[in-house]
Amino acid sequence: MDKLLTLDELVVNVTAWAQEKGLLEKENAPKQMLKIMEEVGETASAILKNDHAKIIDGIGDSLVTLIVLSKQLGLEPLDCLEVAWNEIKNRKGKMVDGTFVKESGFSTTHFITPESWEKVDKITHDGFVYVKYNDLLADK
Repeated sequence: MDKLLTLDELVVNVTAWAQEKGLLEKENAPKQMLKIMEEVGETASAILKNDHAKIIDGIGDSLVTLIVLSKQLGLEPLDCLEVAWNEIKNRKGKMVDGTFVKESGFSTTHFITPESWEKVDKITHDGFVYVKYNDLLADK
């Protein structure tokens, strides 16, 4: 069996492959983002079908497309991962209907009135509308 490559080695390999294919131009980033969405969508489909081999392939393809995008934008993928890790490593929260909700979301998430629609921060997949509590207080 072949030795597993490290994440660093894989990033180097993916970058070299992308360079050989002419994919690393910054102007390609918007199309690369579409490719990421395509791969993530295929992964979602594989999960719904419980197709283990396609799930592995989809996650791998998604990682490749993210590495290529980061390189197109002049970023190091592992630096991006470290920034994300440092942001989440001490995060507290709980699982709500299969989704991790940050603890801060509990204290700042509220139902809103129709008069507050312009203050909407985001609409989530579960159909609930969330706004920052401080935004609602700003008018009072």
